[in-house]
Amino acid sequence: MAVELIEDGISAVLTWLRENLPAEVAAVNARHAGDGLGIVIAAPEEHSYSTEEWDNQVLPPLPAIGVLGDTSRLISDSNGYLRTGHDIMVVVVDGDADKNLLRRKLYRHVEAIVHCLLASSLADSGFTFYWPEDGVYARYDAIAIIDETYFTDGQVYLTVQTEGTHGS
Repeated sequence: MAVELIEDGISAVLTWLRENLPAEVAAVNARHAGDGLGIVIAAPEEHSYSTEEWDNQVLPPLPAIGVLGDTSRLISDSNGYLRTGHDIMVVVVDGDADKNLLRRKLYRHVEAIVHCLLASSLADSGFTFYWPEDGVYARYDAIAIIDETYFTDGQVYLTVQTEGTHGS
């Protein structure tokens, strides 16, 4: 049952990002427009969102977003009522010929994702979303080179609490 509920949480996050991330990407670009760097990030194309990990040799059009389940916990189970917590990782992958600009682009993608997920309307999905106790946790991986282009990813971690009935 916990696995089924994490799938629902992942689907809710994926749907929310598909519908709301483009507007947040535009807002991030507007906030940084006067910084003199000329960096403009793009929102992922519809088929660049996934719930699976990618092979580095077969990436979708970039930037790409992956919503992946990590750890699931049973919080309570009483009289057919189940409450679970799930750690979910949102991964953004991008590439650029300039590795310094790439790192900045990743920071901005993560900024857009965090602002998008912090929106209170996400609670309308029927799930409770919250950040880990130690705050917003983002991690950036090392930059890889594939065919003279630099690639890297950033991850944002959140926890989804789901409730539902089981048995019957």
